[in-house]
Amino acid sequence: MTQTLNTPASEDLLELDTLLSRLVELYEQVYVRGPLEQVLGADEEVSTSQLRTLRFLQAEGGAWIGDIASGLGISYPAATKAVDRLYERGLAERIRDGSDARRIRVGLTHRGFQVLEEVTEVRLKRLEAALEGLDAAGLATLLEDFSKASQG
Repeated sequence: MTQTLNTPASEDLLELDTLLSRLVELYEQVYVRGPLEQVLGADEEVSTSQLRTLRFLQAEGGAWIGDIASGLGISYPAATKAVDRLYERGLAERIRDGSDARRIRVGLTHRGFQVLEEVTEVRLKRLEAALEGLDAAGLATLLEDFSKASQG
């Protein structure tokens, strides 16, 4: 049976969609931007895409800018801009390829590693407080159901 937009089930789905969108926004605010601001202060802004770049560099042990772009699904200029901002803040370092000066390898500085560690610690503490008393099995089932629905 096909549901129309005016049926209660469709209204419930629209409400769920709105709630999930709000959840994503809250997660971004509380568990991404909040910890970054707590660790770096309000004056030293690092964007979400720059944080993703830091995490990618940590996971890969450094990377070429082209690999950052493809790994994060962003354009080469966007990857270059993120790296430039991280470099300016002392969070990443650029190393030119000895055989081809156009190629730039990027790695985390000591400060970059330190910021990631501190941000992760703040995020985990916030998550722990938010999930206190929540049944892990119930959450896992809910996430699994959402995952299955997104694939079908």
